[in-house]
Amino acid sequence: MTPLGLSLVIAAAVCHATWNYFVKRINGGPELIWRHCQVT
Repeated sequence: MTPLGLSLVIAAAVCHATWNYFVKRINGGPELIWRHCQVT
């Protein structure tokens, strides 16, 4: 695996872990995902 590929996998894992942390911390449900989709 190239260094670029490895860094992309690590960045995706960090983003996923951060997203899960915030969703669980604020007790987010479908409305949070809906809002996120609106903003992005």
